[in-house]
Amino acid sequence: MSSNSDGFAKLGKGVLSLIGLVLSYLWTTFVFLKLWGWFVLPTFPQLPVLSMPVAMGLLSTSRFMAYTGTSLTLKDHDSDDYKLWSLTFIYPFIVLTAGWVIKFFV
Repeated sequence: MSSNSDGFAKLGKGVLSLIGLVLSYLWTTFVFLKLWGWFVLPTFPQLPVLSMPVAMGLLSTSRFMAYTGTSLTLKDHDSDDYKLWSLTFIYPFIVLTAGWVIKFFV
């Protein structure tokens, strides 16, 4: 019975983590939009005002281009191949999937 409650606790933590990730991404995009309006548009008035989906796409693109693979490092005692593979291949896949979804709103 306790293993079942442990499973629900892990599921709950996973759902809360996912909600937190989405809210963090929306907040970061909102801040990017405000900074764009305050600093970029007055300097370069020929640039367009960004919508939320376009800002998400630009933010994802810039984060992906700046990602070097070293920001998520492995501790010496955690250097198994699975974690290294996930850092190298899963992150770009997640960015690609998010970009694919976002492009439907542009």
